[in-house]
Amino acid sequence: MIEIRNLSKSYGSVKVLEDINLKIKPGSFNMIVGGNGAGKSTLVNIVGSLLDRDSGEVILDGKEVSEYSRDERAQKISILKQNNNIDLNITVRDLVGFGRFPYSKGRLNKTDLDIINQSLVSTQTLEYADREISKLSGGQRQRAFLAMILAQKTDVILLDEPLASLDLKHSVDFVNMLKQICLEENKTVVMIVHDLNVAAMAADQIIALKNGKLQACGCVDDVISKDCLYDIFGVEFEVESFGDRNVCFIK
Repeated sequence: MIEIRNLSKSYGSVKVLEDINLKIKPGSFNMIVGGNGAGKSTLVNIVGSLLDRDSGEVILDGKEVSEYSRDERAQKISILKQNNNIDLNITVRDLVGFGRFPYSKGRLNKTDLDIINQSLVSTQTLEYADREISKLSGGQRQRAFLAMILAQKTDVILLDEPLASLDLKHSVDFVNMLKQICLEENKTVVMIVHDLNVAAMAADQIIALKNGKLQACGCVDDVISKDCLYDIFGVEFEVESFGDRNVCFIK
C-alpha cells in the first residue's frame, strides 16, 4: 500500500503540488493523467524519492519512505524516468544488469544472472540482448528499459511517460505487456500517460491532476466521463461504452 498524505511542493512562489491525498492499493495498475504543468512528474519523482517535498508524507508498507535506507528503497521502488541519462553504447543485457545494482553492487552472481535472463524473456528482449541500445527502435528500447526495472525486483514500479516516443501500436503493446507481467508478479504500477484511452484500456485507478491539485481519482468509468474530463482539461468530450470500459474523444 502506498498512502500519500497532505503532500505539497513549490518552486519558489509557484505551487506545483498542493495538499495531495490518495491511496494506491497493492497490485493495482494506476494511470496519472492531466495537462501540462499539472504536477504529474513531480508527484512521481517525490514518491520515488528523487525529489524532496515541502510537506506531507509518503507511506509505503506502513512506513515513511524517507525512513528506508537508500538500498532498502531501491529494493522496494523502481522508477523509469522520461529521460534516461544512461550511456547508450552498451548492450541490452548490460542495461538490464543495472537493475541488479541495489543487490549486487556490480558483482553479479548466478541469482542476478538468472533474474536478468528472466527479465529479458518476460519483455521479449532476449533475442536482441547482445545488441547495443543505440541500435534499437523506440519500441525495442522501451522494452529494454522495462526489463531493467523488472530486474530490480521491486513491488512498486513508477513510470514517467514511458509511451511518449512510441506510436499507438507500440504503446498498446507496451502497456499490455507491462500489465500482464504485473498481474503475474503482483506488482503495483503508477504510470503517467497522455492518451486517455490507453489509460481507460488498462487502469484499475485513474489519478487526475490539475494545477497541482488532485482533481479526480477513481475507477475508469468515474474519471472517463463528460463532466469529469471537462473539469480536468477544460475541453468537451464525447464518452461511449466499449465493452466494460468507457472510451472518449474530443467533440
